[in-house]
Amino acid sequence: MIYPTFEIPGPVRGFVHGGFLKFNREKAKRYREYDAWREKVRLLANCSQVPGELDPDEAWEVVISIKWNKRARIDGDGVMKGILDALWDRDRRVLFGRYASIEHTGEECVQVKVQKVEPLMARKGDC
Repeated sequence: MIYPTFEIPGPVRGFVHGGFLKFNREKAKRYREYDAWREKVRLLANCSQVPGELDPDEAWEVVISIKWNKRARIDGDGVMKGILDALWDRDRRVLFGRYASIEHTGEECVQVKVQKVEPLMARKGDC
């Protein structure tokens, strides 16, 4: 099953670690902004009917396309981690993730596609 692609308007954000926030006000402010962004992402995902929890017997793929106004400010894997963090508390069943980063588009946004996929099965001799 492929869920409808949804778009997260800019600015593009990446994962923010929440540890040790009480010691640093600037980090605490960034985390509050990140937390609000995560809520917005989850609401947009709900509109595209992306499930709030992943079936532990299914394999999933998340594909994102990042558009940057000018140059990329964040690594694509940081953006991917932030989106996975926003979509699910337990994202262990996301077995595949891909991203593309496009610079100098004049706008910032992230397009997200979520789909069920067939898991790869290990064969004897694979490590």
